[in-house]
Amino acid sequence: MFILLCCMGTTAVMAQTLKKKDLIGSWKSVTYYDEDVTIDLATGKRTYAADFKDTYTSDEIMEIEAEFDGIIELYKDNTLVFEDMTLTNTSEDEEFGGVYSIVQKDGQDIMTVITDEGTEYFFIYIKDNLLHISPDGYAELIYKRK
Repeated sequence: MFILLCCMGTTAVMAQTLKKKDLIGSWKSVTYYDEDVTIDLATGKRTYAADFKDTYTSDEIMEIEAEFDGIIELYKDNTLVFEDMTLTNTSEDEEFGGVYSIVQKDGQDIMTVITDEGTEYFFIYIKDNLLHISPDGYAELIYKRK
């Protein structure tokens, strides 16, 4: 009986949905991550996957490097500001926002953002006090609370 209750308690904790109160405030982008690279957005330093250079041709690597340069430019000064109902995203000289909500689906927290341009969905979680956001489950932007 004790083991069953402990397991039920553990499952309940693991299944908790990220709450808006966990997000309220300002977050600064610090890292871009995907299976090929981790980029420190402040310094531009790139750490590549062990098989990166074996996976792509030199021409492909040049194209990917140019994409990484664009990612750094776009997100190095990116800030997210969460309030009770709204999210504001500031990047370079642009600012946009919308109304957000968080639901749990299949054990993952999903953030829905409704803007004037439509609805977007993101995987979202906090680990080690860092906010991880992914539009596709592949690449992540990682933010540190300001």
